[in-house]
Amino acid sequence: MKLDIAGRARREIERIDVWWRANRDHQDLFKEELANAEEFLANTPELAAVYVVRGRRKVRWLLLPKTDVKLYFWVDKKHEIVHVVSAWGARRGRGPKL
Repeated sequence: MKLDIAGRARREIERIDVWWRANRDHQDLFKEELANAEEFLANTPELAAVYVVRGRRKVRWLLLPKTDVKLYFWVDKKHEIVHVVSAWGARRGRGPKL
């Protein structure tokens, strides 16, 4: 499947990456986990947990365990596209408004 990363998710990913590089010793860890997550999403996205159902869409989440970031996305089976809509710090104690 192809990945489509929404503008909001791109901004959140950039913000998280900037913070991670400025505040952690292993500066590339977030980008490494993100690359692994993208591979997972391209191959087996429906194995991820369901976060919420909006109409016919199941919004799912995938945890990046070492950086504690969750990617929120939905799958368009017909067009074989995974739409990533948000990247959210799991420690925030709540999910994003989708």
